[in-house]
Amino acid sequence: MDLADRKRELEVLRADRSWLLHVGLMRIMEKLLEHPEFTGGISRIHHAAFVAGEESGWASFKTQVDAGTYDPSASDSRSSHTLALDDDLLAFATVDFADLLGLGHLDVDGVK
Repeated sequence: MDLADRKRELEVLRADRSWLLHVGLMRIMEKLLEHPEFTGGISRIHHAAFVAGEESGWASFKTQVDAGTYDPSASDSRSSHTLALDDDLLAFATVDFADLLGLGHLDVDGVK
């Protein structure tokens, strides 16, 4: 097999991988959207971020989050809302998505 054949084979494999990732991710999202735990978590995060952003000013809040300098413990009067956002993000991040998708329980401690 010459170099041109290898390049064509590699292009086909890349296209197959891209298609598989695209279709696979779409299917995973469709399955997750069927679960109230997933959609509820998204809704809670959206609401908490909206409230925290409204009170602190969207531009300032977005700048802090984008820059990685967002610190809810440094918040003043809006601390209850930013702490709620942190709680919602943590709860969402710790959802057992493998179980939601019917893949069985994910033992996070076993993975560590």
